[in-house]
Amino acid sequence: MSGGEALVEALAREGVSHVFGVPGAGQYEAVDPFHGRRDIHYVSCRSEQPTTYLADGYGRVARRPAAAIVLSGVGLRNAAPGLETAHTSSSPVVVVSDHDTEDAVPPALAGIVKWGARAPRPAALPALVRRAVAEACSGRPRPVYLGVSHTVLAAREPVAWAAAGAGGEGTARGAAVAGHAAGHRAGAADHPPGAGEAHPGAAGETPDAAQ
Repeated sequence: MSGGEALVEALAREGVSHVFGVPGAGQYEAVDPFHGRRDIHYVSCRSEQPTTYLADGYGRVARRPAAAIVLSGVGLRNAAPGLETAHTSSSPVVVVSDHDTEDAVPPALAGIVKWGARAPRPAALPALVRRAVAEACSGRPRPVYLGVSHTVLAAREPVAWAAAGAGGEGTARGAAVAGHAAGHRAGAADHPPGAGEAHPGAAGETPDAAQ
């Protein structure tokens, strides 16, 4: 299984039904696996800026996490304003991109996302995506970042998955917690604003600085 296939499968298993992005060089390996699927949909945008605004809006209306896949560099910076809105609105958004520094979160997203990690290989994606969705939905929902390089998206290797039924649990959890976010937004004054923090991956999910 390729890294792109593992990414899409993992997002679907964790209850993400809509992913917004701008197809282009370096991302085709992540876009092609959406073809023919009915459980997760790729929505093509004309630039990176709408991707995170749409993910934020979909999350609020559907009360479930959404995702955006954008190119690194300028593309990721263009997506940052939508993530700031998601941060303020307590929306669980997973943004997937790549960056050149060794940090778990690129500097452009510091203080905007509350968690971040980098995938060193395709086999790490199921656990990292599960952690990303859980972090996005837990506590006060906020955007999170997952770095996946083109090399990882294109690489192929065996990928292990959780026992059957885990995907359904992820879907229910994501929908329920994202729905709970409405309560957080309604009573935002009861929660301290708090700046977003980037956290490294859990054990076995160590970010790969070489990617």
